[in-house]
Amino acid sequence: MRAKTARATRRRITRALLPAACFLALSGRASAAPTQNPKLIAIPENTAVDLGPYTCENPEGASGGCAAITDYSGMVYDHHDHQMLMFGGGHAGATGTLRSDVSAFDFAELQWKSAYTPTSCAEMRFDNIDPSNASWISTGQPLARHTYDMLVMGDDPPHLLMLTSGAVGPETCSGPMAPPGFSLQTKVSAYDPVARTWKYHSTSTGDWDSFSVAELDPVSGMVAILGSYGLWIYDPRKDAFAGSKFLPVELGYANNLVYSSVDDRMYYFMRGDSTRVFELALHRDDWGSSTLTELTGVVGGPATLETGYAYDTLNHVIGGAVVDGRFSAFDPVKRTWTTVEMKTEPPGAKVGTLAFHEIAYDPVDGVFLFITDYPSGFHVWAYRYAGTPPAPPGDGGLGDGGGVQAPPEGAPPEGAGDCGCRLAPPREFATGAVTWGLLIGALTARARRRSSLPAPRRR
Repeated sequence: MRAKTARATRRRITRALLPAACFLALSGRASAAPTQNPKLIAIPENTAVDLGPYTCENPEGASGGCAAITDYSGMVYDHHDHQMLMFGGGHAGATGTLRSDVSAFDFAELQWKSAYTPTSCAEMRFDNIDPSNASWISTGQPLARHTYDMLVMGDDPPHLLMLTSGAVGPETCSGPMAPPGFSLQTKVSAYDPVARTWKYHSTSTGDWDSFSVAELDPVSGMVAILGSYGLWIYDPRKDAFAGSKFLPVELGYANNLVYSSVDDRMYYFMRGDSTRVFELALHRDDWGSSTLTELTGVVGGPATLETGYAYDTLNHVIGGAVVDGRFSAFDPVKRTWTTVEMKTEPPGAKVGTLAFHEIAYDPVDGVFLFITDYPSGFHVWAYRYAGTPPAPPGDGGLGDGGGVQAPPEGAPPEGAGDCGCRLAPPREFATGAVTWGLLIGALTARARRRSSLPAPRRR
């Protein structure tokens, strides 16, 4: 009874303070409020706008295809700096790439740009490889690799985390090749979007398959990693595991994991003739009690090879799996699939098929951003699934949630999961934000004292 009362008290506190907390967490910077793009805001529902081909350059002196950064790789939305970040590639040669740079999408210019100068061909020598973390010594940049669905935008600190060793190898651009038997170690790698530098954690990525999946749990700040046979919970603040669990089920590889804020669950999408869906329920007080359950009775899933998904915070669906101009969306509340033929601007344009995992959602403008594959021309598209654009930031549009949206009818209340935003402390707070933060803390403490209950664990 006491535990039940404590949970009820936590829910009352959360529901009362969450809108203000979301606002402070997502708009509390003094000078970094995201700006909506007029072209993206004007996109009608179920319409994809062609933003042109993905453009890039090879590292100095290198050959190959720089657009191969998309090979077996993905992108993520940086909710701290309102940009998309992409890292990938590998399989160098005539069509592959050894690019060591992060590709960043600028929402003001609607263009992909290199975030920094990549390691040059002359530097990509065997004697310049750091085998302890699979990086180039002279620049500190990681070797190219397939990233699958293993890129995560962390909150504390706000770094891009790369949790895979996907097909990384001692491939060189100049000088002698690596000798037989040479091996590399890979660590969890962290990219700082402000300093534009990489650092390497002590945690190895060797515990799970390189083509596993990873997703941030915005409630706890932990990262869930789901491999072929197990679940790992990684704490980026401590660079340590918080828990792990063996799963007696074969999950395949190169699939996708997406967090749904409307029901505070993660969903694992297994590719195949008909996409299978699993629900991951995280138990934050006891990670080992987390459960993975395949949803039965879910019909209409798309037939896919390797593809990608992202969570639409306005419509509360998980969308993606773009194949031949068709877009598929999974409703986690109704547990149903919807597949639509996308309209295009300009009219008559052919969207084609998604390049591997290269899709993410922009909650500021309320659109999906994705890149198509080689046969489809490596084009960049912005797509609004349904509804109208979110309100501008400061008018109820909260950046990483597109506003505090009412969940669909029938959605279970799950406390912090209902916000649709990430409760991450911003790097800078205005004076007013600090004042409100102190007030929220005081109100929370007062509610706990009045309930005569011990302080609840973070959930």
